[in-house]
Amino acid sequence: MGYNIYTQICGFVISIVILIFFLTQKKLRSKNERNFKFILFSSLLLYLADILSTILIYEYPNNLFTLIISKAYLVIIVGILYLTLIYVAGATFPKKIYRRIEISAYILIIANAIAISFLRLDIVSGDDYIYTEGPAALFSYASSVFVVIVISITAIVFRDKMNRDRSKLVILWMAIWIIFAIVQYFFPKVLIISFAVCLGLITIFIKFEDLEGEIDKRSGLFNFYSYLNYVADLKRLGKKAAIVYLRPIDSISLIDDKTAEAGRRQLNIRLEKIKNVTSFTYEDRYLLVFEDGNQVAITKMLLKARRDIYFVGKYYESFYFDDITKLNDQNDINSIISYSKEKLINENKLMHIISDEMINDYYSIGQVEKLIDDCIINDRVLVYLQPIYSTKENKFVSAEALCRLLDENGNIISPNVFIPVAEKNGSINRLDEIVFDKVCKFISNNDMDALGLEYIECNLSVVQLSDFELADKYLEIIKRNKINPKHINLEITETAGIEQINSLMDNLNSLKKNDISLSLDDYGTGYSNLNYVVTMPVEIIKFDKKMTDEYFAGSKAKFVMDYSIRMFKAMDLKIVSEGVETKNQFDALAKLGVDYIQGFYFSKPLPIDEFVKFINEKNKE
Repeated sequence: MGYNIYTQICGFVISIVILIFFLTQKKLRSKNERNFKFILFSSLLLYLADILSTILIYEYPNNLFTLIISKAYLVIIVGILYLTLIYVAGATFPKKIYRRIEISAYILIIANAIAISFLRLDIVSGDDYIYTEGPAALFSYASSVFVVIVISITAIVFRDKMNRDRSKLVILWMAIWIIFAIVQYFFPKVLIISFAVCLGLITIFIKFEDLEGEIDKRSGLFNFYSYLNYVADLKRLGKKAAIVYLRPIDSISLIDDKTAEAGRRQLNIRLEKIKNVTSFTYEDRYLLVFEDGNQVAITKMLLKARRDIYFVGKYYESFYFDDITKLNDQNDINSIISYSKEKLINENKLMHIISDEMINDYYSIGQVEKLIDDCIINDRVLVYLQPIYSTKENKFVSAEALCRLLDENGNIISPNVFIPVAEKNGSINRLDEIVFDKVCKFISNNDMDALGLEYIECNLSVVQLSDFELADKYLEIIKRNKINPKHINLEITETAGIEQINSLMDNLNSLKKNDISLSLDDYGTGYSNLNYVVTMPVEIIKFDKKMTDEYFAGSKAKFVMDYSIRMFKAMDLKIVSEGVETKNQFDALAKLGVDYIQGFYFSKPLPIDEFVKFINEKNKE
């Protein structure tokens, strides 16, 4: 017959194959899926119209029905491009903007259909070619170019919101449209423009709409990667969604693999049948997302699951978010669950409620972590020195070095804010090393004897106590700054576990051999154990502020402190009392035999310059 419809038939077959794969796969019920489905069905209509018009032009060139089908083909081409614009908008913009674009696009589709139906269309055919020309054809070309330009600009300007990979593929698709349109415009016998639709569908489907790679093979549920994309779409469209997070408890490891797998299989089947719930799995965890769900309905569902599926009730604990889109980053969910679990450790409930306060606290910690990193990188870790007074020499003989952070606005951050976070994430090691190095620089740049200072105290954090290279690191810093080790005193926090103390004994002995004196800080708190005093090579014992306050409050701490001081004196150990704030406290502790006094009675911690000025003034008096 010589019909020039080979590319159209090829495109039709490929579109049918893509449609079959698309319709038979699991669905997330997203707007992207819906919009892609519209494009798929429209492409089938396009190929049918293209094939039918080609046949009719050959057989019935002057027939009215031939003209109608030919114009329908042009309308569908323009319509597919507007549907593509809707697809791009759905993957890029929030709900309000997307809805405006969607409505505008449908109005323009109708307007184009009306314009093309009234404009003249000329049919040209020969033995081995057919094509259309005239105002209707030119109008459809112009409309197509306009939409292609709009889509391309959107994909380029909003590539970060859309997803850079999706943006690149959309731009490639539009480039194919333009190239094929130019070829067909100048070589009208080559009917390839509709094949551009097929090429675009293949690339978009394989990269973004084929969800096979987002399915967990063992459970048949969507995986965590799919969950991230799903919630990102919810956030962009301004939708709320509740979530139940099922996390296995330790007892799951006590059952045999066969029983555990059978329980998971039963749970997976049940989750697949729940309406209006999208289920995701991550390792042995489950995330059940409820659009328009409420806590009461979700709790009832969970109760039923626990009753019907023994495996869930016995081996999983449940956490509930009222709106998962509140999270700044969906990757945070596991960390937030772990953080919240610490807060809920004493609760024994069917479902733990993750409150807004918990989420805010978690992100506050994250902000502090970023602040710590930023201060370390940009040298905004400061050393403050708090003077320590000798009751025997009646002057200031030492100071404790304390870490402070300076934010980018020049505000001092309290250690109560960043120290707990730094100890938990391990950055305390780096902070303490920076403080130690700056203390060594201070000693190197100042005449300690002229100031009347014997040493500066630096803290060793709990985390550092397990570092077997600590002594070597600190001795190297001392060597680099060319100072006398006798001007350094290291405070070991007693709240370290006994295992950490044991692991540090070699380091402590090494430091001691190099003339560095050692103190036991915060005696009377935490893991209070006289064995520390006996086994550790310390020369100074420090009572913390809490112990000082309890002593003057008339509690049992008074007797503990009285006898402890006598004992330490008999062991030839020096004693420091922290947190002294009044003259009465000072006089009583000095009379009791405390060697050193530290606290606001004399001075708060001071910046280095102010500290030097303070010492020069006070010690001259």
